[in-house]
Amino acid sequence: MPCPYASEALRNDIRVMLNRMEHKHAGTKFTVFQAIEKIRPTLEKITKKEKLKECSQCGEPTTEKICKACQMLQQLGIFNSHPLSKSLEGTRQPLQQGQRPL
Repeated sequence: MPCPYASEALRNDIRVMLNRMEHKHAGTKFTVFQAIEKIRPTLEKITKKEKLKECSQCGEPTTEKICKACQMLQQLGIFNSHPLSKSLEGTRQPLQQGQRPL
């Protein structure tokens, strides 16, 4: 199910802009790709590599103990009614590799 806010995302605007530029100037996307590939080694050296953990509430990948989605649900006070909140009761089954929670 796609995100209901995807149409408002910056990524969508960039995609539209790149498609328009590609239509007017063939090769624009390839040129952007080449530029990114050229600077990739430098970016990899200077960026911090984060280890992913499993969210203690829903099992989704996160860099923190609790993922942002679960944090927001807790702030809204609705986490206990969330279908993934079974982990609060200690009944969450471990996820298999590649498996996503319901």
